[in-house]
Amino acid sequence: MSQPDPGRAAYENLTKLFNQLSVLDGVQQRLYRDMQTVMAKGSAQEHDHQTAALSEIAHEKFTDPKVRQWL
Repeated sequence: MSQPDPGRAAYENLTKLFNQLSVLDGVQQRLYRDMQTVMAKGSAQEHDHQTAALSEIAHEKFTDPKVRQWL
């Protein structure tokens, strides 16, 4: 029986991470477009909280100590 390839596992983990970060970025872009075009009056503060939360999630994922190990 062969042992799992740690390089392959790291690659798969990084691929999953960057796919998740790409999705989060897409959501942020959609929120930005909405802000520019159809954002309801008085919803700027809620919009700011939403974009800040997405940025925080992305930052936490990208700076997780496991990422350093995968690299």
